[in-house]
Amino acid sequence: MFQPNVTDHPSFYQRYINLVPCSDIKDYEKNTLPQIVHFFTAVPVEKRNFRYQEDKWTLAEVLRHLIDAERVFSYRALWVVRKANINLPPFDEHVFAAEAAQTHLNYVSLLNEFSSLLQANLEFYKSLKSDNWKTSGLLNNQPCCVNSIFYFSIGHILHHINVCKERYL
Repeated sequence: MFQPNVTDHPSFYQRYINLVPCSDIKDYEKNTLPQIVHFFTAVPVEKRNFRYQEDKWTLAEVLRHLIDAERVFSYRALWVVRKANINLPPFDEHVFAAEAAQTHLNYVSLLNEFSSLLQANLEFYKSLKSDNWKTSGLLNNQPCCVNSIFYFSIGHILHHINVCKERYL
C-alpha cells in the first residue's frame, strides 16, 4: 500500500486524501479507525438530532450519509479489484439522503452499523494482495486506483468529522 499519487484518482478526491493522517492500513487500523468510532460514540445525546441550520443534516443524518458513502466506496473498490471493467456511476449524496430521510434514524443503531461497516471494509482491504492496490478502474469516466478509493473513503469521513466539530459540537 502506498500514498496515492494525484494522477491515481479524479482531482475532486484530493481534498479528502489530504486529510488522511495514516501512512498505511496498519496505521489506519491501529489509530485512525478507533479515533473515528470514538468521535461518533462520544457525541452527546442532546446533539445527535441537532441541526445547525434548518436545511442541514442532523448528526444522525451525517452518520447515515457516511454509511451510504462507505458502501458506495467499498462497492467501487470491489468492482475495480475484480476487474469488472465497467464505468462506475457517480454518487449523488442528495438523492441518497432524500431516500434515507424516509427512514427512522436511531443514532445508536446507525453507530453500530457504521462501526461494523468500517470493520468489514477494513477486513476487505486487508485481504488484498499488494498488486491489487494499484488496480485502476473508471469512476464516472475518470481513472481511479483502489488505493485512492481507500484513502478518499477515510478522508471523506475525516472531512465530515471536521464539519461536525466546527458546526455541531
